[in-house]
Amino acid sequence: MTYGTASAPYLATRCVQQLAEGESKGFSLSPETLTNNYYVDGSVCGANTLEDALILQKELIALLGQGGFHLRKFCASHSNTLEAVPLIEEKWRYSLRWTAMKVF
Repeated sequence: MTYGTASAPYLATRCVQQLAEGESKGFSLSPETLTNNYYVDGSVCGANTLEDALILQKELIALLGQGGFHLRKFCASHSNTLEAVPLIEEKWRYSLRWTAMKVF
């Protein structure tokens, strides 16, 4: 696909949808995430447990990798999910720090 053209966002989204539909055998969590929580070049998703988050992360890396999409940026509120990011992508790890705010 050629970036910079008017159709590039559509083509990127369509490729990801095709991966979710056609290549999703053996993946339990990632196809739904790609279908419902993905827009152009980003996914915002979560899980109810740390174990599910780690499974989702591994599945997204594997499934999108099959289509030539290599995930590079990860952000998480739990440090264990960031530890699972392959070391080659270590410079793209981001951690969220939640702080309580006073409401006046």
